[in-house]
Amino acid sequence: MVSSNSKPVALVMGATGQLGKIVADRLHQDDTVTLRVTTRKHEQLKKLKEQYGNAVFMDLDDPRTFDNALQGVDRLFILTGYTVAMLVQSKAVVDAAKKAGVKHIVHLGVFTPEFDCYDLCASVV
Repeated sequence: MVSSNSKPVALVMGATGQLGKIVADRLHQDDTVTLRVTTRKHEQLKKLKEQYGNAVFMDLDDPRTFDNALQGVDRLFILTGYTVAMLVQSKAVVDAAKKAGVKHIVHLGVFTPEFDCYDLCASVV
């Protein structure tokens, strides 16, 4: 929950991809919010922390990673690959976000240029 003395925390997924990076870069320049980005790859955390200041591990396939990432978050940008897993991932993270007190959620599913992609092909984009 946002106090009158603090800026809302915006959590952005997909900051290592094309679209997520655009969103993260814009919010990083916005002094009215505190930006936090996520990655599902531990090896990317250091670089993301250097770039954005606040990065946390979160794996959409592992709901046990949601609580830490969502702690104190007011706004959430969910970016998921348009796959068969998207429904389960999105439902799980939205439920966790609601439980964590997130007030504003934007969800975007992205297609991949791969034909007949039924796995996590969105990382190709």
